[in-house]
Amino acid sequence: MPLNYLNPNHWGKSTLTDNALRLQQIKAENPKQWAAMIEADIQALSMPIKGKSTEFRAVTNGSFLDYLQNEYGSTFEKLSRVQQLCILKLLCINLINSEASLIGFSLADRESWEIIDLLADINQNLPIGEYLSLAEAIINQLKKLPE
Repeated sequence: MPLNYLNPNHWGKSTLTDNALRLQQIKAENPKQWAAMIEADIQALSMPIKGKSTEFRAVTNGSFLDYLQNEYGSTFEKLSRVQQLCILKLLCINLINSEASLIGFSLADRESWEIIDLLADINQNLPIGEYLSLAEAIINQLKKLPE
């Protein structure tokens, strides 16, 4: 059964569903605001990333990563933006699951719930044009941590 913002039973189950319901409500009740949000997102996604970025270096050791770089370009430039984001999503999900298996799923779940308000704030207040900068900052921080 699809989510419906008018159904009170659909609210409060998770931040993700509440955000989807909130967006559905904005789209239905404030079409001008919805159109402005979409336009802002489109403009933000078409802008180049600001700041200095560390470029990914080609690997040439016969690994699967080497194969991917040969197939899709040394910096994956042959992939579309959506395809790159899909790969990033998969990597994040797999890293979360890997970390959860190391520290225990109940502890990982508890740690996730500790930042539920932060996730909601990011979802509601961070402009989409700043998402990649935040992702880059988090990735750089994760690289510093011992594995």
